[in-house]
Amino acid sequence: MLCEVYRQGVSYLVFEELESIPGFLHAFTTRRTDDGDFAQAGSEKERFLKALGVPRRQLIPLQQSHSDRVIIAEESACGGESPCVADGVIITAPEKYAVIQTADCLPVIAVEPRARALCAIHAGWRGTRARIVEKGIQSFLKLLGTSVQDLRIAFGPCIRSCCYRVGDEVRNDFQREGHPVEQIFQGNRLDLSKANRLQLSKVGVNDVLDCGLCTACDSGRFYSYRREGHTGRMWALAGFGRR
Repeated sequence: MLCEVYRQGVSYLVFEELESIPGFLHAFTTRRTDDGDFAQAGSEKERFLKALGVPRRQLIPLQQSHSDRVIIAEESACGGESPCVADGVIITAPEKYAVIQTADCLPVIAVEPRARALCAIHAGWRGTRARIVEKGIQSFLKLLGTSVQDLRIAFGPCIRSCCYRVGDEVRNDFQREGHPVEQIFQGNRLDLSKANRLQLSKVGVNDVLDCGLCTACDSGRFYSYRREGHTGRMWALAGFGRR
């Protein structure tokens, strides 16, 4: 279950089920966690990081491009002020924190508690069409040499099928790529969550924590590109601290 946490004057959302993992830190920000540019001194995002006890230098930022690229943080030069062009990241070292930015797209966090490793993914319709979640989790499992039963996977707030109308060309693209369009589309409405759940089922994942929250429905709480056009971005942050 997703619940709101207040710490040092900052609010954010967490899954109670992930909070029980020793040493694991995660948070989904809302509009309340962001009053402007992260680079601005004293911004809400700076206060957010301070409340979590995460220095900026420990972040693994991504330059998201709606691709199917998932990188391994320890093999890349990303970090601090140098983002990598990718839409997913695997982290196996402590004190490194993934940051996925969204304003309707689906943020996905996969955790392997015993290995103290995680995979964080940004899945919009293009990334979903390219099967980024399926590919990313396969890479994660292969890297760790672990079983899919050891994973805990969570879906954060995203636009839901109630609000996500797309053009015929998008449905046709999904059909050409072999997606089960009869299951993930209702007319011209795309169900991002279901589409990615079906991808996870292909790699053996059937249990997903899904908050069920729609970013387009709740304008007071979430940014939504579909609803607002130019807008801010929420963060999904995740990582393990040092033992």
